[in-house]
Amino acid sequence: AAIISRENAKTSPSGSFAAFSAWHLLTKSSLLRAVTMSCALVAIQQFGGVSLAMHNDDEIPSTGSLPLGENTRLAYVITLMLGILVCSRMIDLTGRKPCMMASLVGMCVANVTMVIAGFFADDLTQNILSGAVVVFAFSFGVGMAATPLLISAESFPQHARATAISVVSTVHWT
Repeated sequence: AAIISRENAKTSPSGSFAAFSAWHLLTKSSLLRAVTMSCALVAIQQFGGVSLAMHNDDEIPSTGSLPLGENTRLAYVITLMLGILVCSRMIDLTGRKPCMMASLVGMCVANVTMVIAGFFADDLTQNILSGAVVVFAFSFGVGMAATPLLISAESFPQHARATAISVVSTVHWT
């Protein structure tokens, strides 16, 4: 208990836990800035296309989704895990910003490749689509998979962290 108390004292003023209200996330400028930045990061993460790349729903016609085989889906999962492992090592060596920027660039290149390849319908295009999905998975894992929530958790003082992360998680899953 003493260790926790000492750690909390480093980031939160004395008595701040009892005095904190959820409204402080909107009324205190430093907390509002952190909430806005964190919500923007998770929104970018969600709109980056991770659901589109592997969406498998019978309600969507086959012309509206990527025609991927089971091998591509397996490669997607394995490559995503490899990207996350690379991120867990590189984030300490290079920092959060380079990992996020590399991730966003790779995701953009893969998404543009998927869009362009989607206009053609031959065997080579199917291989290009599969390759772009795998590149997307690795790029997503390198930065955008876990980094937005990590940055969010680090952006808030201890006394506001639980409430702020619940707001960010609500945006993330909405």
